[in-house]
Amino acid sequence: MEFLFIFLAILALVLFFYVMIKNIARGAFKSFTQRRTTEYAYKEAPEGNPWHEYIPIMDMNMEWFKSVSSDVYIDSFDGFRLHGYYASANSQRTMIYFHGYSSNGLKEGSTFAKIYYEMGYNVLVVEQRGHDLSEGDYITFGILEARDVSSWVSYVNNMSSGEIVIHGTSMGAATVLGALKYDLPNVSLIVADSSFGCAYDALFDGFSFNKSLKKMLMHFIYRDYLKYAKADLKADSPRDLVCKASIPILFVVGSEDTQTPPSLSQELNDLCVSKHELLIIEGAIHA
Repeated sequence: MEFLFIFLAILALVLFFYVMIKNIARGAFKSFTQRRTTEYAYKEAPEGNPWHEYIPIMDMNMEWFKSVSSDVYIDSFDGFRLHGYYASANSQRTMIYFHGYSSNGLKEGSTFAKIYYEMGYNVLVVEQRGHDLSEGDYITFGILEARDVSSWVSYVNNMSSGEIVIHGTSMGAATVLGALKYDLPNVSLIVADSSFGCAYDALFDGFSFNKSLKKMLMHFIYRDYLKYAKADLKADSPRDLVCKASIPILFVVGSEDTQTPPSLSQELNDLCVSKHELLIIEGAIHA
């Protein structure tokens, strides 16, 4: 009788732990995938944050870009309305920019837009699915977003037959590398700034506690992504796709980046089979 009691007590404890981990994982999944609004993306970095000193420059470039761009929309492969900002330089060359996780195309992309615009490129700054004015139920760290890249490339090709550069930062970098699995007519260069090698690994590394506990959490998070978002966090990773690349790629990373450290971009650069180059910006932080 005593043995049975101990067995049931242990079983109850295991079930409690199982349910607790599953609920924590479900909460993390909802947090990772929830829509990001303008209000969320426009939070200014507090004083002391390395980004703080750049806020005035970003705001100035954002106001400039708003003055020269107009709103454009496309429909995604799965029926969502996606938004972007387009500025014509009356050129046959176009740059398409894809921002990072929880960011905003206008806030993050305007500085890049100005650089390319002044080099004579038409500029399309995309707001990724689930962010701000773009619809989308889930943010999938470049998995579903990669197919959106193909749709935006088609949009530009319908306006012009000239060369296209696609430039992504952080999750946006993983997004443009993920698009290597699709046909990308007239894309002459991919710029991948601060990319991770695999969406699953990026989420796994984002947890700061015990490795065994992280594995259990990621088991449930991975299942939720498959079930609800229809996204496989392990499939067609940037790490896998650069091994099959045919488009030239410029990898960029800051030497002081702790979120996607230089070793990740170095690995992608080493694996890449197309023409490629790695640019490490000394002293720079993430993105």
